[in-house]
Amino acid sequence: MNSPNALCLPDTRIPWFKNLALRYVRKRVRNELDGLWVNGLETSKALCQDGPVIFAPNHVAWWDSMLLLCLEDALMSDGFAIMDQNNLKKLPFFKWLGAIGIQKSKPKQAIKDLRRAAEVLTGPRRSLWIFPQGYQRPSHLRPLKFKAGVVKLARWTQCPVVPVSIQYAYREAEVPSACFHFGSPLSHDEPELLTQLEHAVENGLSEIDRFLEGENHFTPLIQPRPFRSSEGLGARILAFLAEAA
Repeated sequence: MNSPNALCLPDTRIPWFKNLALRYVRKRVRNELDGLWVNGLETSKALCQDGPVIFAPNHVAWWDSMLLLCLEDALMSDGFAIMDQNNLKKLPFFKWLGAIGIQKSKPKQAIKDLRRAAEVLTGPRRSLWIFPQGYQRPSHLRPLKFKAGVVKLARWTQCPVVPVSIQYAYREAEVPSACFHFGSPLSHDEPELLTQLEHAVENGLSEIDRFLEGENHFTPLIQPRPFRSSEGLGARILAFLAEAA
């Protein structure tokens, strides 16, 4: 693992912009989602305080990358995230939030980019997020089709890898809940790390299913708005028509 003084990857983050973006994302969650629910976050938070950590979630939707800002804030981590270089060119402001470009379409260059990204894992509270699927994929599809880049990253840095499961699902509100499950960390020297990681994320998705079925073991990182299924002019008109029928 590199020491902080050996860091040669330029830090493109802009603190004031990141704080502004965090407020923006929180507002959008309150307005457009039925809360941000988490499980296992406190264990990962403690892990971050001891040393650098790799977080490896499945990739479901556009929301994933934005919600990382809320999660990093809750974890109290100094976070970065790997992003496809072509997408980063289209959305360059993500560099100001800690995105590191990877040229996925060129395997040799991708390895070089990944090695450079590893340089951010210098000590406690440093974290790096990588989506092993490499593209968005519905959470119910199996296999998850994780790729080996995350294993290379773990071997190079000797950092633990935390499996993170993501799902967006409807409960009682008219908008979906965002659910994140943080699993137990996996050692960088696990012989079948990629297989174990994929299984752990699948198990986390099953935990989210149990939460959606009514088990109350997730906590709201951002509170859902009050459920108002029967309020509003449209609902009153429908109720009136139903009574008149």
